[in-house]
Amino acid sequence: MSQWPERERLLRKEGYVVEGIDIKPFPETMAGGKVQFSQIDIRDEAAITDHIANGKYDCIVHLAAISRVVDGEKDKPNCIQTNYVGTRSIIDAVAKYSPSTHVIFASSREVYGEQKNLPVSEDAELLPINVYGFYKMPLLRPIAGGSCIKKVTKR
Repeated sequence: MSQWPERERLLRKEGYVVEGIDIKPFPETMAGGKVQFSQIDIRDEAAITDHIANGKYDCIVHLAAISRVVDGEKDKPNCIQTNYVGTRSIIDAVAKYSPSTHVIFASSREVYGEQKNLPVSEDAELLPINVYGFYKMPLLRPIAGGSCIKKVTKR
């Protein structure tokens, strides 16, 4: 978050409206109060769908996740709801209500599991060994071309 104000300023300078969505309240001091903010839980499929259906977006940068493998293993239901169901809700809502919206999705090397050949190529077999990687893996199919949305996957 430390670079957020500068990135937000650059986007606004280019004419973009920046909106933040998070489960936690957005501090007023972030970006000088110039960012629209909605407090929504990524696990609330109806709220995510409604928000996307009623908005107009050029791009959604989706970074919500249980991102530490150990946290995912400790609370598997929350990891699945956050990482898989939440992301799936965004993909489905964009495909249905806003198909021209670009989606940037943060994936993980965890989808590849333990590989023999290093560095691991993007074409390597997906062999996740933990709940985090296992539930990131099926999202790569719709992101990679199974849906009608524009997308970028970043690892």
